[in-house]
Amino acid sequence: MGILGFEMMSSRVRWISDYPLAILIGYAIVKNAANRRIKKEVKLDATGEVIKSKFKTDFSFSSTSEYKMVGITVSF
Repeated sequence: MGILGFEMMSSRVRWISDYPLAILIGYAIVKNAANRRIKKEVKLDATGEVIKSKFKTDFSFSSTSEYKMVGITVSF
């Protein structure tokens, strides 16, 4: 994958800034998909209250007459 990425940058097919963004998007999507399949235990703090997650992601899909769109909403 590294050699292919280097070759695509050398032939000016992709910019170097495409790769960190692609890794970040891929990581977020895979982590969210894996978390939907894994059942987690509810964590409680010392007072007995539920500890909430740091962020939440939601995906939306829509289409118009010309375009198909995908959206990601991240809530902190």
